[in-house]
Amino acid sequence: MTTTDLDPELLALEGSTLWVLSPGGLTVVLEVLDDDLYGYPKTANLKRGQSIVLTEPVLRASLDRKGHSWLLDSELDQRDKYGHVRFSLDGWPENEPVMVPGSPEALYQADQERALA
Repeated sequence: MTTTDLDPELLALEGSTLWVLSPGGLTVVLEVLDDDLYGYPKTANLKRGQSIVLTEPVLRASLDRKGHSWLLDSELDQRDKYGHVRFSLDGWPENEPVMVPGSPEALYQADQERALA
């Protein structure tokens, strides 16, 4: 499959930034490394608040066996499938905190801020 074989809507995402909104983070396949018999995924485990620039290998690796990419899921599709929005391609939401309120990280940061005050 060449770059031109990708869905034009998916190909248009190349160079876009994916922001991770999921509280548990998101594993993204960066590319599939092939040998003669198997394909080995090279992945990145991204935490909430981290981002990644979408490249052609990432777009290609996001395809399922039917040719659909999860990167084309709208916020509504994500809420229907997972119960929350896992990622955004439109930048970080303005009123969304990076740390999940009540998470160990947020409590640690609050303790650090209190100590400095």
